Amino acid sequence: MPRIEVLYCVLDGDILHIAEHLPPPRPDVVYLVAWQQMGGEEQNAPGALLQREDVKILVHKSIGLSKNRNFALANATGDLLILADADNIYIYEYFDRLLAAAAAQPEADILLFQAITLEGNLLKNYPEVSCTYAERPRGLSFSSCDIVLRSRAALPRFDERFGLGSAHLGCGEEEIFLEEASRGGCRIVYTPQVIVTTRAATTGDRFWVDPKVRRAKGAVLCYMHGAAGAALRCLKFAAVQGKAPLALRIKAFRDMAWGIWYSFTTSARPLSRNTKPPLLK
Repeated sequence: MPRIEVLYCVLDGDILHIAEHLPPPRPDVVYLVAWQQMGGEEQNAPGALLQREDVKILVHKSIGLSKNRNFALANATGDLLILADADNIYIYEYFDRLLAAAAAQPEADILLFQAITLEGNLLKNYPEVSCTYAERPRGLSFSSCDIVLRSRAALPRFDERFGLGSAHLGCGEEEIFLEEASRGGCRIVYTPQVIVTTRAATTGDRFWVDPKVRRAKGAVLCYMHGAAGAALRCLKFAAVQGKAPLALRIKAFRDMAWGIWYSFTTSARPLSRNTKPPLLK
């Protein structure tokens, strides 16, 4: 029986919210908490997590969600790896669905699923039928909580230029990860099954208020379509957003264009060698 490992990547006080969302222990599920500590003082893990034998907490000092996910992946030991945020809620039924889908798709390196909101609505407009990543509907992107990885696969690492906490690009790391995995030969399959409950808001929803999100859109499009193709798409996107003020649309295009330039003129920073982290449990 494959073992599921839920990889929680959290920063500072976000760790306090994990225990309330964990279901009772089951023998085929374990949890790894990759805990970034940015505060000046050493922090203590909550007792509710320390008391659970199925939870392992690793502490490290770094900046950026993508860096934290790479840290978690480097230390994972399970067969099926779930990328989780502190507010994600799991129940036994979700794990059962995941295991069934993995058994039905033994050749899949990455499995994509659905998430629902706390109100019970689908997080996105997901397809109603299974498909491969290449066959997904145009414009559909997947969030980290939709993604399950087989640890045996030759997986890429998250591009640390992207994601929360990065210097310039505030999201888009999942899109780059999946695209790079697909180009590298990974088989990616979507199954229309819900495997997580989460809050409705996503980082991408902050497009009009966060320049880092706008820059990330341009950078992702550059990776997908090249600089010229990305520029045309960004121009079209800004032009059709009629409900936004013209000045804001011009600013959005400038930010997206900056993201194109940044993506085109930089390459992913090499990952540093993983050092043995302090083991709390």
